[in-house]
Amino acid sequence: RKKLTIIKNDYSPKQLKYLYSKLEFLLAARLHSAIFALSECVPSVNLSYQGTKSKGILNNIAMGEYCLDINTSSSGQIISKIKDVITNRRDLVLMLKSMNSMVNDSIDKKISSILS
Repeated sequence: RKKLTIIKNDYSPKQLKYLYSKLEFLLAARLHSAIFALSECVPSVNLSYQGTKSKGILNNIAMGEYCLDINTSSSGQIISKIKDVITNRRDLVLMLKSMNSMVNDSIDKKISSILS
């Protein structure tokens, strides 16, 4: 069995992204933690606790099925999604690399059009 790590210290966003990049996957209760991990191609299960913002953002990068409402999801559903991420990790990492590349290209084009 692998070790579970709970991070309790205060870190800068850059330090957090580095730490998240070393994970096999992330179970996130905060949207920005999930975004940081996903931007580092780390598959994540996000526990959304209010509204639809998390689901919408994860849908934009084809990860919407890994966003669960913490108020209505059972522990069994959460465990099932975690197992799904572990089983499909390699494919999810490849998909995230592709999605991140597309997002970065889109941002670059928009910035270029603004600056030109």
